Amino acid sequence: MKRSGRCRLSVVGLWTLVCLGFLASSATALSAPGDGIKLGNATVTPYLEVRAISDSNVELASDNEADDVSIVEKVGIDLANVSDMLTLMGGVWGLAEQYSDLSDEDHEDFGENVNIKYGRRTGAQLLLRQSYQNVDQLDYGTGSIEQRENNNVTVGAGRDLTDKLQGDVAYGYRSTEYESSRAYDWDENLASIELAHDLTDRTAARITGTIGTLSSDANTQDADFTTIHVGLKTRRTQKLVGRVGVGYRDHDIGDDNISGFSFRAAASWQATPDVRIQVTADNAVEPASQNTGNYTVITRGSTSLKWQMSETVTASLTGMYRGDDYEYDVPSAAGDVKKESEIYT
Repeated sequence: MKRSGRCRLSVVGLWTLVCLGFLASSATALSAPGDGIKLGNATVTPYLEVRAISDSNVELASDNEADDVSIVEKVGIDLANVSDMLTLMGGVWGLAEQYSDLSDEDHEDFGENVNIKYGRRTGAQLLLRQSYQNVDQLDYGTGSIEQRENNNVTVGAGRDLTDKLQGDVAYGYRSTEYESSRAYDWDENLASIELAHDLTDRTAARITGTIGTLSSDANTQDADFTTIHVGLKTRRTQKLVGRVGVGYRDHDIGDDNISGFSFRAAASWQATPDVRIQVTADNAVEPASQNTGNYTVITRGSTSLKWQMSETVTASLTGMYRGDDYEYDVPSAAGDVKKESEIYT
């Protein structure tokens, strides 16, 4: 089993840009830095983010670890438009990361996202979420940085069925396309339904069912899957929110089957006005990006602490775990071998 360790510490400076003349000239009101530019119900927020990162193991090597310091410069524009019936939020961004010594790891990324909600829960509320990223990112299958395009689209609807019962349905699509020919593109289509019942004014029981299909250029057969989760979502206070679901997953791949325990959890705690702690954990099945006819069972977890040192400077410390357990043996010079990896960052 391959194990890799890594420690990353980042300090972020964030500045809202309010001196864009073409926006300011048409603004009905110009807010202070950090509030964006008001245009009726809309708020346009151009920003510049500069992040300094100290990384103890840039390439996540299991030996001969290389440490370095990088500077990330990110520029973008966010849009928010909130009215009684419509919530529209989105943004575009681009970034450049430059390393002090490991210049081969320098890269530029860009992306965009849109989130729309229309209607009220008492009637029918419609949802659209879409995002696109073109990024250089570590691929856990190839074990190296790969340039890839990530696409995500979700459409859904939800409503309050009674004063305590809520229902939601959604369809989602996501895909990953690699620039390198040594990694295989893959995509996922899924449909889900969720029912939530209020137990108290702060806690609700929920059950979620999902069906879908995983497709990959590496595999001749798609994987049809079903997942059932039961759990809770809660807002204990304005400072502490969370949700957890546990259940069963089943993936049918021709005559083969991958099944087992499934879970997903997330929590956020505003410990002080300046400090926020977030925790996430889940597991999933994805097509192997490099090995044909194979799938990997992924277990992930993360903990992050963010300290708002000033209005424009934030320090953050994040710890992450990822385990990849390949379902089928992988061919090698020594014969077929079991492929597993664990990465701590």
